[in-house]
Amino acid sequence: MNASRYIVALTFFGFSPLISFAGDQITFNPSLLFLDGGVENVNKAFESKTGIKVAMPGDPKGCGATVLGLKTDKLNAGIMCCPPNKEEMGNQGLVASGAAKDGIVVAVHESNPVGNLSTEQVRDVFQGRITNWKQVGGKDAQIASYAYVMCPQREEVMRQFLVGVRDYKKGVMGIDNDKLAKSVNRVKPGPEVAKQVSGDSNGIGITSTAYAPVSGVKFIKLDGIAPTQKTIADDTYPVSRHLYIVTKGYPSGATKQYIEFLRSPEGQSLLAKEGRLSQL
Repeated sequence: MNASRYIVALTFFGFSPLISFAGDQITFNPSLLFLDGGVENVNKAFESKTGIKVAMPGDPKGCGATVLGLKTDKLNAGIMCCPPNKEEMGNQGLVASGAAKDGIVVAVHESNPVGNLSTEQVRDVFQGRITNWKQVGGKDAQIASYAYVMCPQREEVMRQFLVGVRDYKKGVMGIDNDKLAKSVNRVKPGPEVAKQVSGDSNGIGITSTAYAPVSGVKFIKLDGIAPTQKTIADDTYPVSRHLYIVTKGYPSGATKQYIEFLRSPEGQSLLAKEGRLSQL
C-alpha cells in the first residue's frame, strides 16, 4: 500500500535560509510517534541554530490532542498520523505537511517461528477467518490478536489495511470497522499493542515502527519484505504512511521556520537517527 496516494489537499512548504527568531518559542505536540521517534534530536539542533525554544507537552497525546490544541490556540503545531478530514481543513482551517514516514508492522512474540505473512493472511487473521497458527505454518495454537481502532472519523491507514473496503480496480473505497473480528483484543493506541504481544507467546499485533522497541517482540516480514527504513521510505514495504505536522492556517514566523527545518535534509536525518522513523 502506497501511503502517498492518500495525501489530499495538503500544503508542502519549500525551504528558505534559517533566519533567527531568537527569544521566540513555539508549542508543539509531537504525539508518541515523534516523541519515541527522535524529535528531541531535531529540537536540540533547531534551538542551537536559531535560539527558538520548542516547548512540548509533558504528556503528549495523539491526533485528537493536536486538533484540540490548535483549535483552542494552545499549540502552534502538532503531529497527526493521518491527514485532517475535510471538516477540520474547511471549518478549522487546518493545514498539513508531510513530516516523516513510518511503517505499519506485524508484531509477534519473539518465540514464534512464523517470520512472514502475506497481506491477505494478516487481514484474514484480524477479520476472523484464520484463527490458528498452524493455518499459516506455525504451531497448533489459537491466535490471540491485538489492535486498536483509532480516528474513526478519518481515513486512517492502519484500518484501511486491516478492514478497508476494496475494489480490484479502484483500490480502497472506504473502511468497514465491523469487519474487525470480535475476537480481536482492543488496546490503547501507542506501544501498548507490542507490550501485549510481548507477554503472549500466541499473540499478533498491528503497530508502528515509530514506537520505542519492546523486548520479547519481533516485526515479521509482510509479503516477504522486511520493514526497514529504506523499504518504508521507498514504498517497497507494503504498508507505510506519512506522518503530518499540522498548523491552524498557513504557518509563519518561528513555526514556519521549525517546519522547514524538520523537513530539511538535516532535520530528516536527525528524525531517522533513532531508526524508528523513515525519511520522506
